[in-house]
Amino acid sequence: MLKKLIVYYSLTGNTRFIAETLKDPIEADILELKPIKELNADSSSRFIWGGYQSTMKKKPKLMDFDIKPLE
Repeated sequence: MLKKLIVYYSLTGNTRFIAETLKDPIEADILELKPIKELNADSSSRFIWGGYQSTMKKKPKLMDFDIKPLE
């Protein structure tokens, strides 16, 4: 049987809630992507910085994670 992996990023916690809710019913492992430099979820600057990244096609650097594709 193939294993399932839910990979997500959550700035405000909403996506984390959905991922955690789905994890058990579909018998999946879970991996949260975390940027090295986190945006402030409570600041309007997240829209400016997020818009800049999107417009300029900048990809945030992510923290390392420990997952092996064939496990």
